[in-house]
Amino acid sequence: MARPHTKRDESLIAVPFQYAPFYVDSKHPIYTRPVIAHEYGHLVFNVNLNAGIKEINLKQVRNSNPDLDKTILPYEEFFADLISVVSLKDKNAVSNSIKFTRLFQFRNGWKFQAQSRAFDSRFRAKNFTADDAHALLSPTRQHIGKWYLNNIRYDSALPHVIPKVFDAVVSEIQARIADPSLKNLTPAEINQRLIAAIDLALEQSN
Repeated sequence: MARPHTKRDESLIAVPFQYAPFYVDSKHPIYTRPVIAHEYGHLVFNVNLNAGIKEINLKQVRNSNPDLDKTILPYEEFFADLISVVSLKDKNAVSNSIKFTRLFQFRNGWKFQAQSRAFDSRFRAKNFTADDAHALLSPTRQHIGKWYLNNIRYDSALPHVIPKVFDAVVSEIQARIADPSLKNLTPAEINQRLIAAIDLALEQSN
């Protein structure tokens, strides 16, 4: 979903409205449950990320450093989508919301975004090239949908999968902040690293 604001205020949740072009009331904005859950996911991500990475004032640095924000934002969008699909118990919740409202603000078009935001897409990490913040971690979404959301009940994903995925995300962000050589990874490399970190975190929890 499009970021509704640039400054991060952990006391607010901004929910962008959407339009449904196929319905009689298509001129009137609506709010969909997947979008509300997704935006809540942004809040959860930022509050916990600021608490988890204490070496720097992450909130202040992200607001003043576009390069660092560009590094972190794909992880944030991915995690917000995970919150949405788990809370709604539907791997296509975000994807279907984009299809339903045809969100035109995406650079690659709403059809590609709908495909890339599904947790049962066909995108794989190898040779993946999409680099916009919303789509970049599509292969990681697919991996989680295939190997973790299929093998457990959604209710158990909240206490089990989500915290471990967040830990893996934090470890990747910390590594990329600390090591300049990781700044310009390809989308394929970013996905491969995060998938490996998630698998390791979840294997260690079993």
